[in-house]
Amino acid sequence: GFYNYLFNETEDESDLKGTTKYDQILEDLKELTVKYPDHKVYVTGHSLGAALSGLCSFFLACEPDLPKPISCINFASPRFGGEIYYESSQYLEKTKQLRMLRSVND
Repeated sequence: GFYNYLFNETEDESDLKGTTKYDQILEDLKELTVKYPDHKVYVTGHSLGAALSGLCSFFLACEPDLPKPISCINFASPRFGGEIYYESSQYLEKTKQLRMLRSVND
């Protein structure tokens, strides 16, 4: 579900064929980080948007042209990803490419 939302082709007829939401986000971020080189990248969301923010942050942290770390602060996120995602996220955090903060209310 969340992965498909980010990486499936958009349905907007005005978009180029093969364009994804992730492509659109990445293009905007690259432009902004060139315009504002001293700024950091923060991604946030609540509930289902928090799951999207976590997944998107993971992939943004792998982009060589973006400033690091990518910081994700999310609230009430459902759990997502499997063991490989978890281990990969830990590696990105240890190498200071990603910072994740997940706030939940038990």
